[in-house]
Amino acid sequence: MRKYKSFIPGWIRVFSVACIILQSAATVTGQSRREMTEEIVNRVGLVETYMLQVIAWELRPAWYHASGADSIYLRDLERMLTEEEVQRRIIAVFDDFFTDNDIIDLYRFVLSDVFEKVWSGDFTTSIDAGFNDIRDKIDSISTIDQPAEEQESRRFVPIPTDREDGVYALVHYDPSMEDSDMELNTEPGIIPKDIMLIEKGYSPFDDKMLAIHLTLTEEGARKFYLLTKANIGKPLAIVVEKQILSMPLVHSAIPNGRLSISGYFSEEEADGIIEALNRGINK
Repeated sequence: MRKYKSFIPGWIRVFSVACIILQSAATVTGQSRREMTEEIVNRVGLVETYMLQVIAWELRPAWYHASGADSIYLRDLERMLTEEEVQRRIIAVFDDFFTDNDIIDLYRFVLSDVFEKVWSGDFTTSIDAGFNDIRDKIDSISTIDQPAEEQESRRFVPIPTDREDGVYALVHYDPSMEDSDMELNTEPGIIPKDIMLIEKGYSPFDDKMLAIHLTLTEEGARKFYLLTKANIGKPLAIVVEKQILSMPLVHSAIPNGRLSISGYFSEEEADGIIEALNRGINK
């Protein structure tokens, strides 16, 4: 029998096989590459993560520090970075970085029971519980070895002052000085009118300690960021009704416009502080 040589060029045969493979891969999942990528991005929470990182941790701190045209430019950048825009940029990286088979593997993983277990709160809680013995040892050293009267003496006692309500930086801070000997700046960095919202709750460090949580206005958040940035490693004094109620130490610049007044005061005293702050806001 006579054999006939195929006249189909080799590159066409290779291309055809590749198309069949890709088509089969898509058929396995029933989703297009774009749909699979979007599902991966959504399930991992990449959009939320990068909006927090780029906007809250990078863009807004820069905006608080900027002025004039730079401030307007940064504000326009924030408006441009919608969830859709952030997702588009992330998907573009997936397109450059992952092959079609990579995407299929990732897609199958995020739909699997294993992924649900890894991403569940039970998994992280279990890991956290694995260190309870370490925490118990730390707690035993920090509480049992300290007499009750010594723990009591560490509590901040309100200090009388002639300053008006607000948050103040200190003059010539010296960590060896007693709290009562520290001198406050003449003008506050934050005033009651910089406060947008006041809420009563508890300290995140002690569920028995009452706390008054303050959310600042946009301008107040900008001022507070600059205030904390200029006073890293130093305390700020929070004054209400001629009393320094708290002197928290600044560990880093705070860009989110939130602060708390915490102390071992009663419900009535907390309500009185809130009333005083509200009077300052409404002046």
